[in-house]
Amino acid sequence: MNYQQDELYDLIRFDDSVLEFIKGTALDGLYYWDLSTPQNDWVDDKMKRTLTAEGDTHVIWRNLIHPEDQRLIIESFENHCENEADPIDIVVKYNHQNGSILYFKYNGKVIRDDVGQPIGILGAHVDITKFIEREKKLSIAENQFRGAFEHSALGMALVSTDGKWLKVNKKLCNIVGYSEKELLAKTFQEITHPDDLDADLNQVQLLLDDKITGYEMEKRYFHKDGHIVWVLLNVSLVRDTDRNPVHFVSQILDITHRKKTEDELRQVTDRLTLAVRGSKIGIWEYDIVNDNLVGDDAQLRLYGYSKGRFSVSLEEWLSSIHPEDVDQCRRDARLAINGEKEFNTEFRVVWPDKSIHYLRALSLVQNDEQGNPSRMVGTSWDMTEEKKSEELQRMMAANDSKRKEMEQFAYITSHDLREPLVTIQRYLDGFIEDYGQNIDADGRHYIEASIRASNHMQELIVGLLDYSRLSKEKELKLIDSNEVLTSVIEDLNALIMTTDAEIVYNDLPTLKAYPLELKLLFQNLIQNGIKFRKQDIKPRIQIQAEQISNGWQFSFTDNGIGIREKDYEKVFTLFRRLHNKSKYEGSGIGLAYAKKIVEIHHGKIWLKSSPNNGSTFYFSILTDNL
Repeated sequence: MNYQQDELYDLIRFDDSVLEFIKGTALDGLYYWDLSTPQNDWVDDKMKRTLTAEGDTHVIWRNLIHPEDQRLIIESFENHCENEADPIDIVVKYNHQNGSILYFKYNGKVIRDDVGQPIGILGAHVDITKFIEREKKLSIAENQFRGAFEHSALGMALVSTDGKWLKVNKKLCNIVGYSEKELLAKTFQEITHPDDLDADLNQVQLLLDDKITGYEMEKRYFHKDGHIVWVLLNVSLVRDTDRNPVHFVSQILDITHRKKTEDELRQVTDRLTLAVRGSKIGIWEYDIVNDNLVGDDAQLRLYGYSKGRFSVSLEEWLSSIHPEDVDQCRRDARLAINGEKEFNTEFRVVWPDKSIHYLRALSLVQNDEQGNPSRMVGTSWDMTEEKKSEELQRMMAANDSKRKEMEQFAYITSHDLREPLVTIQRYLDGFIEDYGQNIDADGRHYIEASIRASNHMQELIVGLLDYSRLSKEKELKLIDSNEVLTSVIEDLNALIMTTDAEIVYNDLPTLKAYPLELKLLFQNLIQNGIKFRKQDIKPRIQIQAEQISNGWQFSFTDNGIGIREKDYEKVFTLFRRLHNKSKYEGSGIGLAYAKKIVEIHHGKIWLKSSPNNGSTFYFSILTDNL
């Protein structure tokens, strides 16, 4: 036992405060600093093992103190020696012999001689290295969370258990229109639509009661300016170590645009459903693999039954058909399943009461993942009365045209097209943004081509929805078609200036028409004339009008590439294109759009043209007597 240890034991025996000091400290090492003779400094074995690779007994304690903290220790010692009420209680860094840095909580007490002069410092170390490292990691994690929170593409918020906004990011402020300061002064209840509040609060209570771990719901917020914002809300709850609720973490995605699109599609679907019901069209589906044909109630009635269930095999269905039509129906079904012909056929059915009725059936064949035909989905309708009357046949032809148009629209819009496209675009844009520097030119070309294709699909869907809206009831107004044309030319100014196009017209009439639709009609025909222009020739479009019985006849003559006579009807068909998209952009909707506008004005549209000699589109507006 050396001198310092003897002295320490004497101090412990005769100075109760020293013993109390040692007992009250959780130790990872002791030291004694001799203020007069540094060579007498003493460090216990535990401290040596902590600070040296081999527990070096010759280590000089002071030499292991990190240079940044040496002055801190000296000042703390000096202050404590002058005033013991000022404790030695600091965090000190030490250099381990292996090069690493250790952190210690450092407590000390001055030792005085018989006359009260300080002769040394007795101290204790508590190793807090792991705690410091953990604090650093927590700090890094907190900074990362803060960055992700502030710059998230989602609205994010921390919300108290009583609903008060505690912290919000910029995206959330943008979604609801409030500044951060304004939002922090409110609760989520204040900006939630009352029809959604109870459902939200019920989920909150389940979360607080620890019955669920989180919830997701669609709800409405009131924007600062008063309009409704639809959001997808995802909420989780943060609890402390005792499982007490601390605050909610909310993620908010703005889905207003999606909800608007869903509403538009729902309206279109509802109109289609009512139209199908009103026309007494039966809907059926044939499972090719399992040989099972099922139909709705309307389909059941078409075969003479008032109740029951329409579910039969193909042969059972054929047994209800007039014997003279069985072979034709079997052949048409086989050709359709083999992909050789569209199933679009007329036939007679024999009802249970032996009466004969004429039906027409139309269907599409769908394939499985391997490309094999798996099912037919179709419609049927009764043509009996139409067969009895030429006038009714004419009406049926008109209804058939409308029905085909509705079916075409239903086939396209029955699938949720727009939401997957938005997702595809978001991921492609994100891929370019995040990994664009790491892909070659070919890869970038493929991705950009995909983005362009999805954008084009979006345009087709929007155009199709616009096309469907033309069926809505409108009010005829007396309008000056010169003013309408002037407005169109102003709207197309950029296109006209870019192509150096010339629009020529004389005084046009004032007539009864639907203002927006007439403007769209003029716009589509002018755009069509400019789009299909000859290379290196300035497009020129001449517009004229003459009065006819019950209305007016207009003509739009261009000097473009012209149209073959056999294609006259095709240009007015929805999505039919006569030219390669890479050469002439477009959706194939414009002239179909124009045809429908003319029809709602009780007129007709036609054209005269030949290749390389331009085209003249004629249409009539027959609204004078309406």
